[in-house]
Amino acid sequence: MTQPLCRGRVIENKALTHDVKQIAIKPVEPQQLQFAAGQYISIEVTEVKEGVSRRNNRPYSIASSPEEKEIIQLCFNLVRGGPGSTYLSSLKTGEEISFFYPMGYFLLNETSTRDILFVATGTGIAPLRSMIHHLFNVGNDRKMTLYWGLRSERDLYYQEEFLGLAENHP
Repeated sequence: MTQPLCRGRVIENKALTHDVKQIAIKPVEPQQLQFAAGQYISIEVTEVKEGVSRRNNRPYSIASSPEEKEIIQLCFNLVRGGPGSTYLSSLKTGEEISFFYPMGYFLLNETSTRDILFVATGTGIAPLRSMIHHLFNVGNDRKMTLYWGLRSERDLYYQEEFLGLAENHP
């Protein structure tokens, strides 16, 4: 089954670090997206290899929670010569983007009462950020622990946000 193609408008494209950016997209068609924490969208980009252009899909995990149906956020590494990150990085506020409806099976078992251990490195934090916010939004009382590995202190982003969550939800 082919996923439907969606359209959205860029409302923010900002640097989080020297090599990580966050883009916020407001869905246009449909106007709201239904998705589960942990899912991703796939963006079609043009890739040039050995002088030949071809369309290719690049998956990006949604970093915002499902309760934010009117805006989706993605965070991504800037990869030199990478067709996906080059395209996303170049988008300006107000520009339109096409992507495939959210998909994927990296999902939470929301009926479990067991503690949760989240482990990520780099931009692998995106689906976990979505899950953590979602769990707090729905009144989760499970203990959560997050281990997030980064190469150096200059690579930190979302730090204040996670510290605030930890302080508000011991």
